[in-house]
Amino acid sequence: ISVRNKTGVELLVTLSQVGPLHWKRVLPGETQTITCGKVWFTVDAKLWDGHEPSDWDVAKPFVVGIGGAIGIVGAGAAFAVVAAPLVAGAAAAAAAAEGA
Repeated sequence: ISVRNKTGVELLVTLSQVGPLHWKRVLPGETQTITCGKVWFTVDAKLWDGHEPSDWDVAKPFVVGIGGAIGIVGAGAAFAVVAAPLVAGAAAAAAAAEGA
């Protein structure tokens, strides 16, 4: 993808999916080419503030998403560990009541 900056200010152009994957600083009047795969991206252009995306900016959406999924699975496993003895106890009580 080629990006031409027709403004009078420096821009940071970012191609993102879940988080930023490709970015280029584009000076006024300059054209920059970003080499990327043939997939859908969200294109964002903002004033250059002196900072490119950090490793954390790239990783954060994935870490938060996966962490949330692990939290949900973890909560389900914790519930199973707590509930299993209660279910087993109730089943044993029901069997004892039937046998009496």
